[in-house]
Amino acid sequence: MKGLKSPRPDGIQPIFYQKHWHVVSSTLLSFVNKALTDGFFEHSLLQAHMILIPKGENPDIIQKFRPICLLNVAYKILSKVIVNRLWPHLQNLIGPLQNSFLAGRSTTDNIILSQEAIHSMHRMKGKKGAMAFKIDLHKAFDSVDWDFLREVLVDFNFPTPLIKLIMFFVTSLQLSVLWNGEELPYFQPQHGLRQGDPLSPYLFIMVMEKLSHMILSRVQNRLWKPFKASHSQTAVVMDCLLEFSSKFGLDINLAKSKLFISPNIQSHVANGMSSTCGIPLTSKLGVYLGVPIIHERTTSATYKYILEKFSSNWLAGNNLYLAWLAEEALIAKLGWQLLTGQNRPWCQALSQKYLRRATFMTCPVNSSSSATWRSILKCRNVLRLGARWRVGSGSSIDFWHDLWIGPQKLIDTVVSTLPPELTVLPVSHFITVDKQWDLSQLVDFLPTNILHSIAAIPLPTTNQLANEMFWHGSKNGDFTVSSAFSIIQSQRINQVQSSMQWTWIWKLKCSERIKLFVWLLRKGRVLTNSVRFDRHMAPSPMCPRLQSHSSGTTSTTWASLFLSMLWFLWTSRNTLILEWKWTSPDVVFWQARSHALETHFALNSAILASPRTPRWVCWQPPTEPFLKLNTNGSRNHQSGQACAGGLIRDHLGRWVHGFTVNIGFTSSFLAELWGCREGLKLAHSLQLQHLILEMDSLMAIQLIQTRQVEKGPFSVLLTDILVLLDAFSNCIVRHTLCEGNSAADFMASLGHKSPLGTTFYQNPPVGINMLMHGDTIGTMFLRP
Repeated sequence: MKGLKSPRPDGIQPIFYQKHWHVVSSTLLSFVNKALTDGFFEHSLLQAHMILIPKGENPDIIQKFRPICLLNVAYKILSKVIVNRLWPHLQNLIGPLQNSFLAGRSTTDNIILSQEAIHSMHRMKGKKGAMAFKIDLHKAFDSVDWDFLREVLVDFNFPTPLIKLIMFFVTSLQLSVLWNGEELPYFQPQHGLRQGDPLSPYLFIMVMEKLSHMILSRVQNRLWKPFKASHSQTAVVMDCLLEFSSKFGLDINLAKSKLFISPNIQSHVANGMSSTCGIPLTSKLGVYLGVPIIHERTTSATYKYILEKFSSNWLAGNNLYLAWLAEEALIAKLGWQLLTGQNRPWCQALSQKYLRRATFMTCPVNSSSSATWRSILKCRNVLRLGARWRVGSGSSIDFWHDLWIGPQKLIDTVVSTLPPELTVLPVSHFITVDKQWDLSQLVDFLPTNILHSIAAIPLPTTNQLANEMFWHGSKNGDFTVSSAFSIIQSQRINQVQSSMQWTWIWKLKCSERIKLFVWLLRKGRVLTNSVRFDRHMAPSPMCPRLQSHSSGTTSTTWASLFLSMLWFLWTSRNTLILEWKWTSPDVVFWQARSHALETHFALNSAILASPRTPRWVCWQPPTEPFLKLNTNGSRNHQSGQACAGGLIRDHLGRWVHGFTVNIGFTSSFLAELWGCREGLKLAHSLQLQHLILEMDSLMAIQLIQTRQVEKGPFSVLLTDILVLLDAFSNCIVRHTLCEGNSAADFMASLGHKSPLGTTFYQNPPVGINMLMHGDTIGTMFLRP
């Protein structure tokens, strides 16, 4: 609860309970437990104030006010306890077509379904048509019949004590209207639910679920034929609504309800159906859940009323550009739900409507499709940037045409013509029985960097994991709008930078030598002292003006000086125009130079660094009967090649076994997990039972210790690691610093000289004996 909400009848705000929970908690907990046991409590706690909130400007009748109840905090705590207990069961109680107030569901689902239904109705031809009702329920929330509510709770098999307590909530309420700040006499309502009660929305959707049951019952009995426009169907619909309203206690406002019939039905027939049900005929259903239902081509006028709610400043300049990016990210979320086959009604409806002969990523854009569908198709470029496949068996992933290795299909990267028999193969065709990549058939058709990227994709070796799509832009593999927004923004920036033409340099109205100098700057080919030193043309790479700093076009000090120069030139220009004061170029230069050096030394001062106490680090031998496995992963930042390695030693520091892995092109973090998995597999093959696993990657250690496997590129490796850890009688996982992991680091570096795959060493490789000897005698390293 928000702490400073309006005071209730008891005069206490939620912040009192939050600040003094240590004092009031025992009393409140006792009250909640007693209420849940007895099914009632003190009536005074159910007293509430009613506030009338105007729905618009200058309300003149009571219907133009919205009543909100201010309930006592103690009661709201009890109500929230019941809501939290109901929460896990509501997904099973409420059908898929109700989406309000339920976790994991969104009103967007119903908006899309309504838009697609109206679009299909507009395209109907022939004699058979469809109809759609938009029903206005007059004060539905305030009209719930309490006896009907009790029947609903019984039908949903609620426990009798809980039904007793809920009905006590509903029927024992006492209200007092606050009018001009004064409390009017209390009264007791005879029906309806309280606005402001945490439990009320969930009771209301359970009541409305009974309407869904009535409709489904008539559909199953073939009385209700969905969407069919006829006099008999109009009568069936109205009969269902009237039966529900009589039990519910609500009033259907026929004047405000609307009936839309597909245009292929003759007007006199449509008018007859409207007369049968008493609901006026319309050509536009208006707004549904805050969004206009599209009946014709979308124009700026369609959403004008929404844009008018935003200020003109917000819709200008960069804000409007960011709004466009946010729109793409939000629509991409819908595309992700379709792509991953989520079991949502709108996904099923659109798949049946548009994807009978194609997949979502290959479906062509058709001008006759709805505006909603065309918008979702436009987001496929965003999905190509972030969607990836986690390879399990690989049987359902098309090797050449699915986006399973990057934003580009492999068919677009081939360097020579593929034989026809290779073009229709799944990923599983290139996986061996022992869960290794077999890339020998692809050497002549794919570039080396692609082959190394494929080799770096981990395959499950201990469990048979399913092929699953994950979102590359988030840490846990789930799609998020924020990560999609970041991906879109980065792509746009890269497009602008790559498409930027530098022909403007040659159009400058200046001497040719200056044009050439600017072009050399852009290309990074200016002969600075740093370049001259690399070419053995200068004794030092230092700048003669900015001593002790490298002289290069990418130097941060040089960039700071250049930007400071621009700033001081601008300020001197402003001083000349506004104050009529002239500043000589020499003064401007020395001001800029002093400011750049001062800023550089201030930002790079050792004072800014948080002081750390130095400590001595060394490799610790295991105690018997344990053996120690040290692993490490590394990545060459220039080539992108990742490798891993490790070794197993006994309590005397003696060599037991070792390995190196040339992984391919992947990240350094995945290389750490690769090394861990291969090391555990080696220890398991040696039938070791007592093992200490040590790594210098704290992030990897924490991920293993949490034992939470999520979607993502490392889920395969993490699953295998956890299964292998459980196979040992006793396995301890520890973090060490890199100074205590130097032997494993040496093994990882050997992987850069090895072929793709894992290489095992029964004997120590050349060059590691010195490191092992230092570890054995306890050589200490100072960690600053």
